[in-house]
Amino acid sequence: MMDNIYNWSVLLTNIENNINPWITLFSFIALSVSGWISLMGIVDSKDEKKGIDVFLEHFRQRVFIAVILLHFLGLLGLSLLAKIVYPERDAFFYLNIIIDEYTTTWEMFWFNFLILFILSVTFIFFSHRIVKPQYQSFIRRYTIKKSVEKQSDIRDEILELNSTDFIPSDYYKDGVFFFGLNEDQEPIYVPDDEFKSKHAKILGPSQTGKGVGLGVLIDQAIRKGWGVWFNDLKPDDFIYQIMLQACNDTNRSIKYLDLNGSFGTYEPFQHGTIRQREERIKRACKILDAGDMADHYKSGNRSVLDYVMPLWDGTLTHLSTLLHGNGIPDDKKEWVMVVGSTLRDRVTEFLKLDALKASTNRTQFTIPELMDNGDVVYVMGNTADDLVRSANLILLDEFISYGLSKKQNQQIFMVLDEVRFLVSDKLANSLATLLSKHINMAISYQARNDLANSPDKTLNVGSISNGIETNTLLTMSYRGHDEETAQWISGMTGTQLKTITKMESAELDRFGTESWTGNKTYGQQEEYLIPTNRVLSFNKRVGAFINAGELATIIKTCWIPVKEFMPYPTEPSPIFEIDKPALNNEPVEDEGDAQQEQEDNRQEHADNDDKAAELMKLMENNL
Repeated sequence: MMDNIYNWSVLLTNIENNINPWITLFSFIALSVSGWISLMGIVDSKDEKKGIDVFLEHFRQRVFIAVILLHFLGLLGLSLLAKIVYPERDAFFYLNIIIDEYTTTWEMFWFNFLILFILSVTFIFFSHRIVKPQYQSFIRRYTIKKSVEKQSDIRDEILELNSTDFIPSDYYKDGVFFFGLNEDQEPIYVPDDEFKSKHAKILGPSQTGKGVGLGVLIDQAIRKGWGVWFNDLKPDDFIYQIMLQACNDTNRSIKYLDLNGSFGTYEPFQHGTIRQREERIKRACKILDAGDMADHYKSGNRSVLDYVMPLWDGTLTHLSTLLHGNGIPDDKKEWVMVVGSTLRDRVTEFLKLDALKASTNRTQFTIPELMDNGDVVYVMGNTADDLVRSANLILLDEFISYGLSKKQNQQIFMVLDEVRFLVSDKLANSLATLLSKHINMAISYQARNDLANSPDKTLNVGSISNGIETNTLLTMSYRGHDEETAQWISGMTGTQLKTITKMESAELDRFGTESWTGNKTYGQQEEYLIPTNRVLSFNKRVGAFINAGELATIIKTCWIPVKEFMPYPTEPSPIFEIDKPALNNEPVEDEGDAQQEQEDNRQEHADNDDKAAELMKLMENNL
C-alpha cells in the first residue's frame, strides 16, 4: 500500500511540475481542435452510409463534449488521488494548485496560445483547401480505372489529326489505287477493279485538300494508261501540272481545250446521231418543256429545229445561217425567223465564243475521237462566265451521250470539279449506266447543299442530288464548313456503342472544397464512327474516307511533287471559216456578201419578233 501511495505521489508531483506549460498547452490544443471539429462538422445526408461514415459522424458530434468530460473527470480524479496521498490536507488543495498553475501559464503564454490557435485553424483550412484537392487529384490520376471511352469534344478534336507530309508515289502499287494514309500512317488502297466499278464524290471547301486528293487519283490513272478527263471550272493550275508531268513520264500527250478561247475549237453539235445532236441543242438552247407558260413558245422553236435538222451540217455557223433565213424556202422563211427566234438568239450567243466556231488554224477538239483513243484531256472552263459554263455543259452532255452509246476501248476516268455548275438530270441519271461502259467519275463539290444551288433553276435539284449521292459509293470529305454537311458525312460512317462515364459524384465539404467520392455510373452511348465534331475540325489535307462495304476511316493526303511548272498552251488568234452556203440555195458569192447578209438579217430580227405572237395565233387558228 505504501508503494502505491508513493507512486501516486510521484505522479501528482510530475503533473504539478509539467502543468506549466506542457499540460496546459495540450489541454488548450485538445479543447480548440475538438471544439473546431464539432462546430464545423456537417451532417451527412446520404441514404446509404459506410461504417466509417457512421463512426466519423458520431465522432464529430461528441468529441468536444468528450474532451470537456475528460477534463472534468481528470480534475476530479486528481482531487481524489490527492486526498488519498495527502489525507491531512484539504480536499481541494491540489485542485487549487493546478488551477493556479494553469492560470499562471495562461497569463504568461496567452499570446502564444492565440498564435497556436490561429496556426491550428490555418493548418486545418490549408489542408482542406490545398492539400486535400491535390491528394484527390493524385489518387484519381493513378487509380486503376475500368477501361472506358469518351465522347467527342471539339476542344480535343481540334488538337488532333495534324496534316502529314509524304510523297504519294512512294505508296503506288500495281493493281490498286492509293488514296492516302489513315490515322495510323498506313496506306489506304482500293483495287483497280473496285475503283472502276464505283463513282466517287470529293467534298470540302477550297484550300482544305480536295484538289490534292484529286491530283493523286489523276496521277495514278494516267500512269496506268487510262483515259483521263479533267473538267476544270476554276481553274486548278496545280492539277494541270500534275497531268502534264505524268504524261511526260509515260510518253503520253495531253489534249487541251480552253473554252474561254485561248486554245482549240470545239463543235458541240457536229458529232453523234441525229437524235443525240437534236437533244443536245434543245438542252443547250433551253427549249425543252419546263412546265410553265413559256412551253407554248418552246414548242414552236422545237418545230423550227425539226425542220432545219435535215438541212444542217452540224456546225454552229451553218445553223445560224439557216435560222436567219438563208437556204430556207420563201414560204417557210418568215416562219423560221419568227417562231425560231429563241433558238436563233441562243445560237448567236454561242457564236460569241471563239472556241465554238470552226477555225482553220486551231486544234480541233473531237470528243468521240478522244474517247476512242483513251486520251488524257484537260478542259478549262470558267465559273464566272455563264456562256462558257453552258458550253461546258454541252461538252459534258456529248461526253455522256457517246459514253452511253458503246463500251469504251479502255477505262476512262472523268473528274468534274465544282460540279454544282455542271449538274444536270442527264448526269445524275447516267451515272449507274456509265460504269458498265468502262467510265467512272470523281465528282467534286464544296458542301452537300451545293447540288441544290445550281444556277439553272429549272432543274429538279432534289432528284439530281439523290441520284448523285446514291451512285457515288466512294466518298472523301475534307473539313465540313457547315453542320448539315458534317452530320451527313458522319451519318454515312455509321454508329458505334461507347462505354462512357455517365455520372461521377462529388461532395462539397465544410471548407468549400469538392471531394471526389469515388462513385461512378457507367453506361453505353451511341456515337458516329467519325463524329460530327471531328469532321468540322479536320486540318488541311485530313478528311474522312468512306468506301461502301468497309469501315470508314480517317484519310490524310499530300501533294504530288511537280518538278517544273509549265504555262498553259496558247494558239494564234483564230481564223474563222466563211459561213457555208445553204444546202438548197444559191451559194454566197464571197465573205463580204455573207457578212452583209447576216447583218441585214440581224437588223430585221427586231421587226420579226413583233410578228411572233400574231403568227403563232394564226397557226393555232388554222389548226
